[in-house]
Amino acid sequence: MKCGAASPGSVSAFENVRGLFSPLRFGLGFYFLVYIWFDGREAFWESANMRLTEREITAIREEIWRLDPKAEVYLYGSRVDDTARGGDVDLLVISATLGFRDVLRLRTRILDRIGWQQLDLVVRRRDQMDEPLAAMAQETGIKL
Repeated sequence: MKCGAASPGSVSAFENVRGLFSPLRFGLGFYFLVYIWFDGREAFWESANMRLTEREITAIREEIWRLDPKAEVYLYGSRVDDTARGGDVDLLVISATLGFRDVLRLRTRILDRIGWQQLDLVVRRRDQMDEPLAAMAQETGIKL
């Protein structure tokens, strides 16, 4: 992740951003997320690269939010590293409502839309976030 800050006069540098938390095309088929926030005097930004297409990001979000609109979704693992090649899609979903059958249905729906490939789908409730894998995925991952 890259972070930075800008003075009020240079906020115009962010005018090309299509929206907060939206994927932007970068390079050859890569997307990255840009998060921008203001503290009243300065604009701060943070960007995160990922190796998923806009279509894949949209499909993942739609399928998860179809079953739980309040779910949080994080991409973690090798797909957040632009220098890595290949790799499976690792997703952490934080949801209070998804059960075992929902997760099986969700996995199938996601793969039907993004193409069948290796998908690691980890679903945890908010009170399970102290588990090592969930904590690491949330800390190092990119929120979709």
